[in-house]
Amino acid sequence: MSYGSRVIRRIGLALSLVSLLGSCALVAPEEKPPPDVEVDHVIGDAPRGTPSARGPAPGILREAWRTDLTMDDVGDQAGSALLVSDGRLLAVAPHGVTALDAATGEEEWHYREPGRDTEGFAVTGGAVVVSTDGGDGGRVVGLETGTGRLLWQRSLDVGGQDVLRYGALRSGGGLSAGKGVLLTQRGEEQDVRIAGVDVRTGKDRWTADLTAQPGCLLRLPLMEGTSDGSLALVAEHCRGDTLRVHALDPATGQVRWTHEQPSESTYQLTASVARGVTVFARDDMATFIGPDGRKWADPVVPCVPCRPITVGEELLLPSLKAGEESWFTLVNTTSGQARQIPATENHVSWISATDRVYASVTALTRTEIGLPRFWVAVVDPVTGTAEGMPLQTAVEPEGRAVVVGAVDGRLLVAAGSSVRAKVTVIAYDSVPTTGPVEFGGVRPEEWPGCRTLLRGVRGVSAARTMHTNPYVQFGTEKRFRTTCTFTVGDEGDADDVDVDVIWVAATAKDADRLLDGERGSPSGADEVYRAEDSWVLRVGRYIIEVSGDVDVSDPVVAAVVRNLRAKG
Repeated sequence: MSYGSRVIRRIGLALSLVSLLGSCALVAPEEKPPPDVEVDHVIGDAPRGTPSARGPAPGILREAWRTDLTMDDVGDQAGSALLVSDGRLLAVAPHGVTALDAATGEEEWHYREPGRDTEGFAVTGGAVVVSTDGGDGGRVVGLETGTGRLLWQRSLDVGGQDVLRYGALRSGGGLSAGKGVLLTQRGEEQDVRIAGVDVRTGKDRWTADLTAQPGCLLRLPLMEGTSDGSLALVAEHCRGDTLRVHALDPATGQVRWTHEQPSESTYQLTASVARGVTVFARDDMATFIGPDGRKWADPVVPCVPCRPITVGEELLLPSLKAGEESWFTLVNTTSGQARQIPATENHVSWISATDRVYASVTALTRTEIGLPRFWVAVVDPVTGTAEGMPLQTAVEPEGRAVVVGAVDGRLLVAAGSSVRAKVTVIAYDSVPTTGPVEFGGVRPEEWPGCRTLLRGVRGVSAARTMHTNPYVQFGTEKRFRTTCTFTVGDEGDADDVDVDVIWVAATAKDADRLLDGERGSPSGADEVYRAEDSWVLRVGRYIIEVSGDVDVSDPVVAAVVRNLRAKG
């Protein structure tokens, strides 16, 4: 892989006047030239071929490659500034944009403006648009997704107004865009105009024929929501808390439809767009506006969260509620018909990859350390199934792992900490298995029972087997784990001990990835992790938790370890 030469230079570009405003034929306010800034820019080679956006089939996830990225202030959204486009993994951080080859994890190009912060970004039409600010004025640049080549640069200031100031979508990259066009807002108060900038040229493509009614203000959406760029939503806020939502074709700026929301529904309203369908949601109930602007009479779908994911010709909305029945609702974008798939709770970080949907899953185990701590749910709308694949990777206790994309049958996952700036991106292949996917391909009968764990252990009395709760569930499939509860010692001086089999991996290497414990335990275990009220031990491919009034050096623990060694 060859890289373009590193360029650190001063850039200044005087741009001409903005294009005429609509049919008024009036000259727009003069646009200031972009600030003269230092740029660190590495250009990559032209991409080779067109990778698919296909994800892996259900199976055993095996690591293909990993790389560490510096994301500056990760906060509680680790991985949220990572996305896959045109075969590139784009990492957008406050210090700039880095593009990796999604097939290898190698850096392809990067763009940074030292001393300035990235304010927002959008990806559409084969270009990455980035807005920055450093106290001396805002600027926006267009970069080619495949190579990082600079396509254009502009100031954010037109007639004293920041044209992107109201372009934020909180759940997206900060800028409204779609069909190769970046949406901008010009003017203020009732003189606001919505204009579209071509992301390949940086020039205005259109100005929308849209004017606010008396007493109303036009704004690019401030509502929560997501968008695939098939429609651009413009909000018209009026006195009395009424709200009109205008749907524009991003390519032309033409108004496709206008929908007025009742005044009582304007608060806590979310609006998302997918496949030309707009999903309005309030109080965890979603209604649908079709591409023709007609409101679908049915269905009215309960959803948590109410953000649609496109999969084939359907939209998927999860209804995932802690401690309650959960399901996925699939709505056909042509017929409007809805159907449901049983699900489990605690899904985050949804992505769609061709004909399947993937999500990160947490909290499937009852132990403090919870191994495996993270899973990937695979929803297949054709078969109507939801399966779970465990991630064989160790993550810091305060960290999280989120699915960020798929390319050529691989799944990309970002594992990071909420208190550190480093994010590790891991690419996984899927290996077919004959055993249950939920158990990493290991047959349930391979999990040791109490008879195996306590064979030859002295001083044991009143041993019994208990099923743990909660169980592991994906779709309608339930799997129970086993806890051995027994008593050690003589009557009057007895201690109750629990040995919980947390996980059985296919190999010792897989199990080693799950636990970051200390080596050299007196019990003979390969690793030991001290939890709050228990000990977690790894013995080869087995991971167990020992709790009760017992120390890790106790002969009983050492005997259990020997039994696991003998089982192999």
